Amino acid sequence: MSKDGGLLITSNTEGQVSREVLLKTGLKSIVIYDSDFDIIEYNMDEIPDVIYLSEKIVSQLDDIIIYGRKKDNKYFKVRGYARSWQLSNGLLVKYADAIIEYRIPYENKGNDVVTGIKQNVIAFRTFNTDSTKQKRRGIFISGYDPYFEVRIPRRDILKRQSYKEFSIEKNEDDTYQINSGGKNVGSVVYDENKIPIKINLAENIDGEEEIKNVFFKFSYATSDIEKWIGLENQRHLSYSFSSEKRIQESRLENITVETINEIFIDDNVIYFIDKTKNSKKYVSNDFSYYNYEFWKEEIEKHPLPAHIESQLTNTNENRNYY
Repeated sequence: MSKDGGLLITSNTEGQVSREVLLKTGLKSIVIYDSDFDIIEYNMDEIPDVIYLSEKIVSQLDDIIIYGRKKDNKYFKVRGYARSWQLSNGLLVKYADAIIEYRIPYENKGNDVVTGIKQNVIAFRTFNTDSTKQKRRGIFISGYDPYFEVRIPRRDILKRQSYKEFSIEKNEDDTYQINSGGKNVGSVVYDENKIPIKINLAENIDGEEEIKNVFFKFSYATSDIEKWIGLENQRHLSYSFSSEKRIQESRLENITVETINEIFIDDNVIYFIDKTKNSKKYVSNDFSYYNYEFWKEEIEKHPLPAHIESQLTNTNENRNYY
């Protein structure tokens, strides 16, 4: 990622990134980001040939067995931390994060629009940035705005986008790459049962197009990462990262708008589902809603790129109406 918090490039299936492409960006520093590892920042002239990531230390709690109530026979529930930010020419103009509970039906009908998944927003906070109000008037997103799109899918992205006719090719080192239309568009990692557990897909980010994207010469580009856990009817999303870049053209200037969404799902599955109290159906852009500082623990577990976190200190959190 760039220091500003925008996605630059993802590695190939062997973890390789072109140094030539990075140098042509003209940037002074970059951030190496992966949800399972500590964030690393490098100045361009200090990037080594091999980068070693440090895996995050996770405290494993003892299992707890609960008796006495009947298991829900239609849904299981998971809890997640979601966040989203939007950049305009590298400046933060929107930010929100939330704690969300998802009720996922055991039955998977294969409908990627009507998934049957229900969500309750337990707590959230949203921000506005006075210093970027002028810039906001220059942002125009026609049609769908992906900002804070935190609904989760029932099926992985390869199944949801099967209309693109993906083909999977095994490399000599036992990694797998995803091809579509004669191009390498991503990679996939399988478990021992040949079920995808990590998928990385990117559109318009390859070869010479990649360089154009870094220089903001494109009109649209997306990148998605998904991680999945569980078996059969309890298989569910455990992590997702999405980036969408668009060029917004105007008479005065071209504005690059990038939106990033992240969702971190807890490993714990809840089978005894009580009715969620004091929750919302969606996140409002006009106010915050929480009764405890949920973000402190979550950001400690899932650090933000430093430049995004520093920009938050210059924004105004919307009033809490819990």
